Amino acid sequence: MRRYLTACVILPVVLCGCGGKTEPPEDLKAAVLKARDEAKAARGNKDPKAAEKAARRAEEAIERLRKLAVGEGQVAAAAKAVLAESDGAAREARHFAELADEERRLAEKLRGLKAKAYRAGRSTALSALFKGLSLAADQAGKKGLAGLPKPVQEAANCAADFAGRAPLAEGSPDWAGIAADMEKFAASPPPELAWVLAAGFLLGGQAELALIEAGALDPMNPPPLSGMTAAESMPLTFLLRGLIYRANGLNHLAVREFTGAITVHGGVGPAEELPPWLRARVHALSALGLLYEKDLAGADREIMEAVKADPQGPLAAFLTGERLAANGEYEKAAESLESAARAKGGDEWLARRVTERAREIRDKKGGAEPLFCDTGFLCQVALHYVGEAAKRSEPARKLQRSLDSAKGFGAQFRRHLPGGEKVAPETSAEGPGGTQ
Repeated sequence: MRRYLTACVILPVVLCGCGGKTEPPEDLKAAVLKARDEAKAARGNKDPKAAEKAARRAEEAIERLRKLAVGEGQVAAAAKAVLAESDGAAREARHFAELADEERRLAEKLRGLKAKAYRAGRSTALSALFKGLSLAADQAGKKGLAGLPKPVQEAANCAADFAGRAPLAEGSPDWAGIAADMEKFAASPPPELAWVLAAGFLLGGQAELALIEAGALDPMNPPPLSGMTAAESMPLTFLLRGLIYRANGLNHLAVREFTGAITVHGGVGPAEELPPWLRARVHALSALGLLYEKDLAGADREIMEAVKADPQGPLAAFLTGERLAANGEYEKAAESLESAARAKGGDEWLARRVTERAREIRDKKGGAEPLFCDTGFLCQVALHYVGEAAKRSEPARKLQRSLDSAKGFGAQFRRHLPGGEKVAPETSAEGPGGTQ
């Protein structure tokens, strides 16, 4: 009897609680905005746990608001009126939380055991490398390149690429000068070394080592790259850091670097001063990053700028297909990509990749990972278009020489690190025709 009476007392209370008091939509909106601001502040305070908690509060509040917006009546109308702003604020809160976590992960990687061990051995390994390159160049000058063992030939060619010296009057490499340059660098490494190593490690599949070197790069004050101007080096440094962040799974940080290449441009001048081939690719990478973050309006602006910079190029149709996929229009996306691949006069290499992408989107639909997350593809596109642009642009030729030199130098340097050739690639960033 006592249990029966207790149940009679509790049941109405529980039922009333289930009916619950409806939360005013304005209060839920205020809760989301407050949580967004707290997530932003927590990120500024380098407190990813607090940022995550705030983001979850925002998401819980927005979920309740969405439920209120279903149906008719005054409450539903009020909820619908504040839903868009509240939804945007909740997404901002999530963005701040994820950005705070990426910044934590970046800091941990840069001060972790692997980074410490690498930095501890870097100077000694570089000195040994440059001395070895100097010896190889000296032997090439005395015996001729063709008469040397293949590893020594590779080292001599690496030294020549890195030195960038003009050939002698009869056209042969200035091996004596190259050997002297390498000896000088063994004592005092050149300022562009961090850029070269970061690019070389990325292209060689050593994403974490690339990240450690990228930590020393300041896009606002980039090193001189193969005679390039600061206006040319700045956006390239932003892009390199962005690709390295992406290769390490730091997606939001990567987007910031890609958009920084456009919005900052080092304070040297407007982005319009960049060569059209480079401007189009910078806008394209920025668009892919914004599509990953579901910022469709921002992505549309970047796609428009990419088309403006290179109206006859194949990137426009490709980006349009990615835009449709990001919006959930998978069949239209596949049709758009297939149409672009069939277009006459297009880029054959890109056309093949576009066809593969169309098939992937059609088969996987929502399961198809954004291309922004495919570091191998991003690097392939970058290398491919640098090579294409190098046929008609001196700055692009300079960049191609820098990248070729970086890849070879990075491979040589890895042999002088603890473990040497035993170091296994973490990611692949081969050019067209390579693996992904």
